Amino acid sequence: MNNKINFQQKKILVFDPYQKISLLIVEHLGLYPEFDVNEVEKIDHALDMLKHGHYDHVFVHAETLNDISLDFCKLAYKEFPNIFIILIADSKIYKNLNPFLVSGVRYFLDKPFHINQLIALLKEQNLTHADTSYPALSIGPYDFYPHLKLLLHKKNKKEIRLTEKESAILRFLYDHEGIAMDRETLLDKVWGYNSGVSTRTLETHMYRLRQKIELNPIEASILITEEKGYRLVS
Repeated sequence: MNNKINFQQKKILVFDPYQKISLLIVEHLGLYPEFDVNEVEKIDHALDMLKHGHYDHVFVHAETLNDISLDFCKLAYKEFPNIFIILIADSKIYKNLNPFLVSGVRYFLDKPFHINQLIALLKEQNLTHADTSYPALSIGPYDFYPHLKLLLHKKNKKEIRLTEKESAILRFLYDHEGIAMDRETLLDKVWGYNSGVSTRTLETHMYRLRQKIELNPIEASILITEEKGYRLVS
């Protein structure tokens, strides 16, 4: 039997100095042949593994603002500028960070999280190394940074923080600009791992998203409702 790793397999490194979530991730992702997962708890060992092996994604677990995990992010980015780090932390932590100063971090995953969220994230086609230069997507008066779940007003530089689902909705509609996407498609693409989600949940998210981004939510000019569904005007 040939045990050589398939070239399509994604190599993943989990850096968890607290050893609180690494076992969960390794056990569950290990059930999928497309993922090759390794875990490490010490910075020097993690950097050595990055030096001697290519990793598509690096999960980093942080618990505080002054966390050794954030030090690892900076050190790893300094040595490996193309690194793709997914920071797993409580939203209270990363919302107090300047997102542009968290070197190497391309995506934030809120705690607590469901393992299926993580799997869906890895399988998301948009989560690629093409995002490593922090590209801004233009949506109306905003620059949209999907990996940071952030909208930045082009003129006054006001920041609008988005939830994971709000960011996913905007990204999907952006990728299908000008097309009215029906509710069932949006539910499948954004909440695909949870078939029990109703259209009412989607409508609630759309309402809250409009409150954040529209100058006049009653007369929306960016996130448009049509008979067939929702359309983004960027």
